[in-house]
Amino acid sequence: MISEAAMDQILVSCLMITQPAPERLARARQSLGAYLAQTHPRKELVVVIEPKGLDGDGDGAVLVDHIADLRRPDIRVVTGLGAAALGALRNRSLDYAAGDIVCQWDDDDLCHPDRLRRQLALLLAGDFEAVYLQEVMQFFPASRAIYWTNWRATEAMAHPGTLMMRGGMPVRYVEAGAAASLGEDLDLARRLQARGHVGYLAGQAPLFIYVSHGANSWSQDHHRMLISELAISKGLLTRREPEIRRGLAAFDFGVDDVSVRGSNGEAFRIARGSAPTSLTS
Repeated sequence: MISEAAMDQILVSCLMITQPAPERLARARQSLGAYLAQTHPRKELVVVIEPKGLDGDGDGAVLVDHIADLRRPDIRVVTGLGAAALGALRNRSLDYAAGDIVCQWDDDDLCHPDRLRRQLALLLAGDFEAVYLQEVMQFFPASRAIYWTNWRATEAMAHPGTLMMRGGMPVRYVEAGAAASLGEDLDLARRLQARGHVGYLAGQAPLFIYVSHGANSWSQDHHRMLISELAISKGLLTRREPEIRRGLAAFDFGVDDVSVRGSNGEAFRIARGSAPTSLTS
């Protein structure tokens, strides 16, 4: 079994695709903050910015300036790739990754500081090609509600956007057809499953917050459907309340309480935190 010291030497490339749009800019900055807070010491972030708005004072330029102001050599920006489907852009991010391990890092979701470390530990311990989070928290900022969702019974058997896999794998994201623009991560999850060496990290939903903010790639109706089918009960939430509170203490939900809700109603409430990562902008 690999030691923690040896694990700390493994370079993990986090891969972010973002659009230079006003509604995504603030969330991209929050996602950057979540990357900076990761406890795994050897990491890099590759940020692929779609070409629209990169000139002048556009939102893309604002994000590039923000990254430059961070003065972090481990964060690299890739531009000038031209128009392409999301799957193609994700493949370009793979091409630019220097790490032994790569990790999908969406620009509008948020991660606990231990996410990289815990997924990497499972990947190495199980000698897997890839590891996903089987359970995640799903947050609706408009209603101030957060749910624990279990994806085990879905086709992907986990949240498709939580991929961590070994670099240089022979499987890539789909670049053509409808799935290349919506569902490219699910398509890749299917093909990794077919290879038979995928691990699933269960029972640790607070490692990842799937933010349903209304401008996601998938519609709000789709996000509400996920809650109706995947959210665990308030009874289970109540039994897990201490661990949920500990896990969510890494996030600042803003000025109002957050309702931790199950499939059958509210389990408990979380008051405003004091951590630096805001989920309300």
